[in-house]
Amino acid sequence: TYLRIRMKKIRVLSLPSRHPYTSKFDRNAISFVNPNTDLFSWKQCSPNFLEKNFPSDTYDVVHIHFSFDKISVDELEETLKYFKEKRKPILWTLHSKESQRIRNYGEGRYQRLLFQYADKIICPTQGAKQWCEETFGKHTREITVIPIGFMSDPRDVVRLEKEVKKDSRLFTMLVGEFRQNKEFLQSIVNFLQCSELKEFNLQLIYK
Repeated sequence: TYLRIRMKKIRVLSLPSRHPYTSKFDRNAISFVNPNTDLFSWKQCSPNFLEKNFPSDTYDVVHIHFSFDKISVDELEETLKYFKEKRKPILWTLHSKESQRIRNYGEGRYQRLLFQYADKIICPTQGAKQWCEETFGKHTREITVIPIGFMSDPRDVVRLEKEVKKDSRLFTMLVGEFRQNKEFLQSIVNFLQCSELKEFNLQLIYK
């Protein structure tokens, strides 16, 4: 005889969930109760809104990774207190040590709140973990380092390489979002002013 253990699907309230890498996890083991939403950016994360649209019994854990600075510090703390009152574990992925939009926005108060309220913290790098502990101290649980990894299956990349004809005179720069704390203008200027690259073209990919 064999003992079959059925793994319970983890239901996640993800803030935000409108991001390519989160879609990779919406499979058998993990499901998002709020797919394709960015509740922080939409300013739809008050306790009243959450209770009405995403009742606490519909998810098992809360995952916060960015956009939390789109609301005020007081609003963030109110939301975090709500999750605590509902006894929902809070997972914080520390992507950056300050706002992704504005330098020194909030002077670290957002991050400190998340450090205090989070039941578990994960970081993409050892450096991020070290910065977090040096800034806020030891967390109640060990901070786990989980590299972000591939956005695409490596096998798909190999297959596409064989099918796509490459232009050897085309340079591609992935900018992403035009954030205040991201340097990209000087990189473009350097390319345009480089005499050795005058026969080449620059392609920009941005959000």
